[in-house]
Amino acid sequence: MDNNDKTAKEINMDSSSMASVLAAVGRMRDEFENGSSALTNQDTDMSHKRQKVGQGASLPPPVSRRPDLTTNRNAQAPLVELNKFAIRNSLTLLVAHSNIEGATYLNNLRAVASSSTTARASVGKLIAGKEAQTALEGAIGSLKSIRAINTRDSQRLLAQFGSIRDVVLHADASALENVDGLGPRKVDSLVDALRGEFMLKE
Repeated sequence: MDNNDKTAKEINMDSSSMASVLAAVGRMRDEFENGSSALTNQDTDMSHKRQKVGQGASLPPPVSRRPDLTTNRNAQAPLVELNKFAIRNSLTLLVAHSNIEGATYLNNLRAVASSSTTARASVGKLIAGKEAQTALEGAIGSLKSIRAINTRDSQRLLAQFGSIRDVVLHADASALENVDGLGPRKVDSLVDALRGEFMLKE
């Protein structure tokens, strides 16, 4: 198969997948419009009932006019297809609940795109450093929550084992005794926390 045939086949595949995506989006739009009209009719019926019953009657609150499509299984399938299509064609899929939210995303993306390359790189380094620092602080905080273990002990444990996962999997009493600053009391506390059963104290 030469390159022209291969390209034509890819275009046909993309066209067919795009057609299925558009059909799925159309179905989702129809379901949304039908759901909105049904809810609108329901709200109208409720308002008529309020007028008939009077002010003193207690009726349930009106139903929201916009159904939540994020938890609707029928609405998730088109989003999956759109995501696949975007990945195949190196596109970015932007999903928003409203036009205002979508416009906010686009404005932010435009602001980042128009900024200088140096500024974008510095922001990326800042975000990466903040995430790494936050992860380290979270790991230290998790170990420090064990009784008798302080911040310095947590730092030594992470330096010795590398991660909380390795502390949990490989830290037995003999390995913990080799960590500087951990005496028998702290070792027993760590072993109880990592190997003991979870029991509800009454």
